[in-house]
Amino acid sequence: MTSRPPGRSAPSIAGRSPRRRWTHGGYGAAALARPDARSAVETMLRLAAAEYTGPAHPPGCRGPGSQDVAGELRDIRRATTDALARKIRADVDRGLLPAGTDAASPAAFYAAVVQGLSTQARDGAPREQRERPADLALLAWPGWAAS
Repeated sequence: MTSRPPGRSAPSIAGRSPRRRWTHGGYGAAALARPDARSAVETMLRLAAAEYTGPAHPPGCRGPGSQDVAGELRDIRRATTDALARKIRADVDRGLLPAGTDAASPAAFYAAVVQGLSTQARDGAPREQRERPADLALLAWPGWAAS
């Protein structure tokens, strides 16, 4: 486990274990603090593309091979996806997205993109090569949001 950088608070995502503090994957909390779902998604994708190859840690998002850590990381990923879906539903309630929007599907899509960026980083893809999929994923922001 890495300690969080000075001046940064530990992310608070529901279900996060107290033993998991700030890590390079902790940008999810920063993204979810954005005022709306679209900016949260963009922040999450941009930070994932940038931070998965930071010099302070191995590329990608991985932890020790223990089942405890694997389960904890899975819980964090699920909690982040659920929080993003709640943010999308809140935008529907605020009238920023059309009524009847299926919040779970775009949340799952963007979570899958972030996980793919992690895999690309582990496989050695440079940051610039990961930024393009993030750009393309943003183009997929539900077309109904613009109409």
